[in-house]
Amino acid sequence: MKINKKIQSIKILKFYLVLFYLFILTILLFTGYSYSKYKILKYGNITGNVAKPIFIIEKEDTKIIEVGDASNNMEYNFSIKNYSDVSSTEVPISYRIIIDSDDGVLYKIFDSYGKEVAINSGKSKDFILDTTNPIKQSYKLVILNAKSLNQLDDVKIYIEGKQIING
Repeated sequence: MKINKKIQSIKILKFYLVLFYLFILTILLFTGYSYSKYKILKYGNITGNVAKPIFIIEKEDTKIIEVGDASNNMEYNFSIKNYSDVSSTEVPISYRIIIDSDDGVLYKIFDSYGKEVAINSGKSKDFILDTTNPIKQSYKLVILNAKSLNQLDDVKIYIEGKQIING
């Protein structure tokens, strides 16, 4: 009988212990206290500026030049610059020249120094406009043996530019 009384008293003790835990848990649930992690948000003023990219493409003039033997070359001049009348670019920009032309149209591109710009598969290498000083890079597209001014419509020039992200 003593063993039964001990087992019964242990069961009663466990019952009251579980009841005590439930009581404490109920109090914690309804008091609004939480054990979860949270962050405190502090409010204040933050000022910031977004960098302004300036990437301007200017069309200049179109000329037809007679070279002799009735072969005409057509020149199309354009320039790319990283400044405006008001300010310079605040982000470095990488760009490339893309030429889309009909088959049979022969062309060459020259930079402002008269050096031919290599075009592979219709695309040039990447050029960079940095932020240190205002830069204007001029280019001349020469269509060789142009038949008429309408042949300029057969050649399309695209300039693909993107910001250089400093990692």
